[in-house]
Amino acid sequence: MKIRLVVAKYREDLTWLNQIVNHGLDVIIYDKSDISLNKSNDYVKVSDNYFKLPNIGREAHTYIKHIVENYDDLYDVEVFSQGGVYDHVPDFWNKVEILKYNKFDFWK
Repeated sequence: MKIRLVVAKYREDLTWLNQIVNHGLDVIIYDKSDISLNKSNDYVKVSDNYFKLPNIGREAHTYIKHIVENYDDLYDVEVFSQGGVYDHVPDFWNKVEILKYNKFDFWK
């Protein structure tokens, strides 16, 4: 099963991602912080897993954009997160580990 973490970032410290990447999970980051974009106001691809987006909408905008633009190439599981993940889900890493091992009852 392929699992990808999709992060909607705005000025957050993403050092927590080192733990994720070191455990073999794919990560894609969409950054909406302090950027100047081209006239088309579209995303600018910085690397294969890092994109800069215009600062419009909230994280839901980022997640929908990811789903629409990657619809034919979505992973088996796409995990969506804000950049400050532990502010919202203090045991995030535990939930990802459980998911990684196919235990889908982790919300209980």
